[in-house]
Amino acid sequence: MMKFGTSFLKNMLEVLYSLKSKSDLISIFESIKEDKPNAAKDYTRKLKEYIELLKANPSMGSDCKNKNLKTKCKVVVFRSHLILYKLKSKKLYILRVINSKENYKTKL
Repeated sequence: MMKFGTSFLKNMLEVLYSLKSKSDLISIFESIKEDKPNAAKDYTRKLKEYIELLKANPSMGSDCKNKNLKTKCKVVVFRSHLILYKLKSKKLYILRVINSKENYKTKL
């Protein structure tokens, strides 16, 4: 088992979800649940696990300007969803979780 020193743990980012991103996650769950209840739990669990990976790798996203968004943020792709987030003061703010087929430019 790998042990981490306290300095590593102190450098971990805290993940905070905006109200819109929480609503996005609920909507994602509900839309999948209509057809596949078990898949909905699995998908949203894996999506949240992916978001947790951002804590260790917050720079893995692309700048939102690369997606023609005017908002200062970063974006990563998880399967069919875009995760938009910001870094500020050792906090990782999840702004939105949007289906990549939607017009995401109007969602921010």
